[in-house]
Parts: sequence; structure tokens; C-alpha cells
Amino acid sequence: GMKVKTLEAMASGVPVVTTAAGAEGIGPSDGVLVRERPEELAAAAVELLADEGARRERGAAARSDFLRRYSPRPATEPLVELYRRMA
Repeated sequence: GMKVKTLEAMASGVPVVTTAAGAEGIGPSDGVLVRERPEELAAAAVELLADEGARRERGAAARSDFLRRYSPRPATEPLVELYRRMA
């Protein structure tokens, strides 16, 4: 299933470096870097730590993907609009 800590990081706008198992069920995102070997994981993390611009861009992408996929807003907006009309 989906990994809560990966989703929490995405929701917070923090880019994620993880394995395929850590990203299971999440779907592709520019904010989630999937690497398998320890040296690949370390290199991706060091690259993000060294490049503030890339870190910000990937963090923003992670948050955007989280909100688009998991936010309750799209499901609740029609109901809110109905209540607004009734009021």
C-alpha cells in the first residue's frame, strides 16, 4: 500500500528520495526520486541537498502532486456549492 511517510513529505513540500517500495502506490512525481542501490540513493540525496533550486522545484512538485491526487477538495467542492446556493 501507500507509504504514509512519503505522502507526509509530499504534503509538506519536501522532495523524497526512496526506493520503489517506499514509493509504492504513490504514482510518478517529479518530487519523488526513486533509486534502488544505496549509492544511488545517497547520490540523489546529496544532489538535492547541494542544489537549493532543484530542492525547491522538486518539493513544490511533490506538494502539487499530493494536493492534486489526495486533497479532499475536488470531492467536496460540489457539496459546498450546493450548500452555498441553499443558504
